[in-house]
Amino acid sequence: MLFTITIVAESNPHFLTEDYPNLGSGKQLHSQNATPDSLDRARVIESLKRQRAIAQSEKNTLERRLNNATKLRRVVMLMGGAFLVLMVFYFRRYRKHLQLARRLKKKERELSNALARLNATQQEYFNQYEKIKRMIEDNSDGLWEVKPETGEISFGGSLNRVAGSEVNIRNVKDITSKENPFHPADAVKFKKAIENCISGRHKGIHVEVRIMHQSKKYRWIRFRGSLVNCDNGTSQGCIMGIVHDIHATKEAEAKTREKEQQLLDANKAKDKFFSIIAHDLKSPFNAIVGLSDLLNHEYENFSDEEKKRFIKSIYEASENAYQLLQNLLQWSRTQNGRIEFEPKQVELNVIVDEVIQINQPMAARKEITIRKEIPERINLEADRNMLSLVIHNLLSNALKFTYKNRRVSIKANVQGNSLLFYVIDQGMGIPEEHKDTLFDIDNDYKTRGTD
Repeated sequence: MLFTITIVAESNPHFLTEDYPNLGSGKQLHSQNATPDSLDRARVIESLKRQRAIAQSEKNTLERRLNNATKLRRVVMLMGGAFLVLMVFYFRRYRKHLQLARRLKKKERELSNALARLNATQQEYFNQYEKIKRMIEDNSDGLWEVKPETGEISFGGSLNRVAGSEVNIRNVKDITSKENPFHPADAVKFKKAIENCISGRHKGIHVEVRIMHQSKKYRWIRFRGSLVNCDNGTSQGCIMGIVHDIHATKEAEAKTREKEQQLLDANKAKDKFFSIIAHDLKSPFNAIVGLSDLLNHEYENFSDEEKKRFIKSIYEASENAYQLLQNLLQWSRTQNGRIEFEPKQVELNVIVDEVIQINQPMAARKEITIRKEIPERINLEADRNMLSLVIHNLLSNALKFTYKNRRVSIKANVQGNSLLFYVIDQGMGIPEEHKDTLFDIDNDYKTRGTD
């Protein structure tokens, strides 16, 4: 019975008050009904109350625990949510950091590649700079620079090397000063070229000037330059260029022009000489052809004396033509360099006698006396053929322009180590105004002989 009531009380602690509302305290039970059964019932009720109190205490404890568990669950949920939020936040930050790290690595690789390309470009520029520097050093004698805003000019020692001494030019205006080493005309030209480049009228400078060398002779140099941007903070930039020593080139050009002029003069002389030879050959050949034709067609009509005279004239004309051809051959050899100058000890009288013998027929035809007034045994060192040709030309020319029945004198005087040779004729002479053109091949002055 007790066991059953206990179970019921435990299962529903409120059944006693609900079913038995009149149950009071233990004192009431003992006072009202003090029987054993009532005592047992009181004890049961007391036990039930104690159990009820215990149950209520456990209930409260469970409720507190439940409340605490609920609060703890809420706290845990809040902490879990906060942790989850933190995890999401840190995950997002980690992902951003990871992306940033990847971008940094990519930028680092790009920067590394760019740095490698920059180093390669820098090395290439350095190689180009060294190459250009070597080219400038190999092909020029230095650098020069002009600052347009101040007019300062610097030659970097190049002019000192060319001039062989110190050149004190610090400003463009000093170029035309009296102390400058430039040729006066070239100094003005050089300064004008710089001013034109600064003003923009000309894109560059290319001027050749003469500079006084320490040997007191002018040397040719060439300035080349252009207006470029300079890292000096100026708005106009600067003129930079190179200096060339072209004196050897100028001398070679002068020699070339001289040789060219000599060649032109030689060609003119050749044409003139051929014209003279052709003109001089016409007369003897006309005589030869005319007299030969006359003898061929009218041989029987002439006496023996006339025939001999014709034959003699033909011989003289042939001899004259032969001498002209000999002169032409000698001239062509001199032009081709095939005549070698071979000086030897020769006796002057022997050569003069040979020349007189060759020209004797012309002298006899004009009844001209050739008088030789040369001391005996005059020996000199000369080329025999050249000396003979010169004397022959002088004597034949004297006979050509000497009047009939006159005299041609040949004289020679020794003066120290020199020999003065004279061929004196009694001809018409040369007017005073034409004497200066006597040896000018381009002069067309002509006179007829006295034949």
